[in-house]
Amino acid sequence: MGRETIDWGPIRTAYVTSIKSYKQIAEEFGITHAAILKKGREDGWVEQRRSFREKAAEKAIKGEINTEAKRLSKIIHAANKMADVIDGIFTDPEQFHRHIVTDTEIDEDGGRTILTVERVFDKVDTRAVKDLTGALKDMTLVLRNLFNLPTRAEAEAQRIAAERLEMDKRKLDAENSTDKTIRVVWEDGLEELAK
Repeated sequence: MGRETIDWGPIRTAYVTSIKSYKQIAEEFGITHAAILKKGREDGWVEQRRSFREKAAEKAIKGEINTEAKRLSKIIHAANKMADVIDGIFTDPEQFHRHIVTDTEIDEDGGRTILTVERVFDKVDTRAVKDLTGALKDMTLVLRNLFNLPTRAEAEAQRIAAERLEMDKRKLDAENSTDKTIRVVWEDGLEELAK
């Protein structure tokens, strides 16, 4: 097969868009390894492959970023809706004084009718308060995780860890110091240097 009759387009595409070697491509298209190696060098196929891979990786990353952004947007939207519901609860002054009660009505024939109704009492519905508190904790946890916000305890633990790391660094620097001066302090405040 002469060099003039070879259609290099599909061969170049096969090399640039795959992980196959020149030798494998040569075997696949029935040409010599030397011919494909020469053409690949002349036209910069190795660089084209690298560029193709970079662009493909960039496109894949952008796709993942867009997917993740959409997912996070949905979570934020849901958290905002939940916050609106909770806010609406507090606009109702009787919200925590409503109770679901079961009443039994006796009619003239002695028959009983059981009714479940909502009534407002002075007593606070502690279960509703507990449920709302749990919902607020859950929402706070979601928002903290979403925006990578540490709790006070986590922030304090991070601060302490940073201080310890800094102290360890200073200690290591002091140990590696070339100054080996020993300072003796007497009770009356006089210092004596010993080397």
